[in-house]
Amino acid sequence: GAPPRRGVERRLTQEAMVLWVYLGCFSESGHARVPTLKNHVLQSNAFVKAFREDLLLPPKQRLGAFARFARLVAYLLAAVVISGLAATWEMGDVYNKHRRRVSCHRGCQFA
Repeated sequence: GAPPRRGVERRLTQEAMVLWVYLGCFSESGHARVPTLKNHVLQSNAFVKAFREDLLLPPKQRLGAFARFARLVAYLLAAVVISGLAATWEMGDVYNKHRRRVSCHRGCQFA
């Protein structure tokens, strides 16, 4: 047949947008993939993941207790290292200024 007219295309696009907004925001079926806060905390918290087996994964993909604990230790170690680097980023300059002041002060004391 003949190609659709421009007005018909625009109306179809607007109807598709309205349907998308309705399904995404107002429909119960549109929220099926959005986890509750409780599920989010249980699935995303590093400490909970270390001590609780993830039953949603297939048995071959589940980590054992030791592997989960090792993952927690690696996560904590990475967090401490990154925090330490962020906190001491410019400390070399501070240390050098302090060392110069101490040597100057000692020079004045013994002069």
